[in-house]
Amino acid sequence: MRGISGTLEWYPLGRGHDPAGRVLRRVGSGLRNGSTPAISEFGASDELEDVARVTALADQNMQSWFFWHYGAWQDPTGAPHVQGLFTDDLDRPGSLKSRKADALVRTYPQAVAGIPLQFGFDATRMDRRFTMTYVPDLSIVQETVVHVPPRHYPDGYDVYLTGPALVTSAPNATLLTLQKTGARGAVRVVVQRHGAPLV
Repeated sequence: MRGISGTLEWYPLGRGHDPAGRVLRRVGSGLRNGSTPAISEFGASDELEDVARVTALADQNMQSWFFWHYGAWQDPTGAPHVQGLFTDDLDRPGSLKSRKADALVRTYPQAVAGIPLQFGFDATRMDRRFTMTYVPDLSIVQETVVHVPPRHYPDGYDVYLTGPALVTSAPNATLLTLQKTGARGAVRVVVQRHGAPLV
């Protein structure tokens, strides 16, 4: 069957556990059967080291993911008081767990008008750098779209672009859009906090 999304449920496994093999096996499985793998139900705790590890692995393997879970909502399973993004479901957004939100709210490509070769976001860097490399498909008329969350760029962001593409969105837009020029070649885009040195 083609086009079916295979999901990998992910529960906290503790420090010292290297989950990379699980992601690579799921990616390989998706390639073999023509499905789109995705990581689901990861998180399930306030263990931010684990959250950061899984989101970094997802970026390295260009995988979609779904965090477990947004709010407790009196969920009788697991440990709902530590799984969600809020300390009090009735006080949103006031009780937001800021450090967890910092780890989960990320710059990422929503749509790539071509073949993505690499992307990644590093919330631990002061400049909150996002990088992506892709090869535009000249037959696709739609733009490439990158979600750039204001949470990480309070004073705006700078875009550095090389290759056959142009920025078509307004400065500091939440949705950064890139349009191919019609020439062939790879495009590399770097997004980082406004004024941060490009190193």
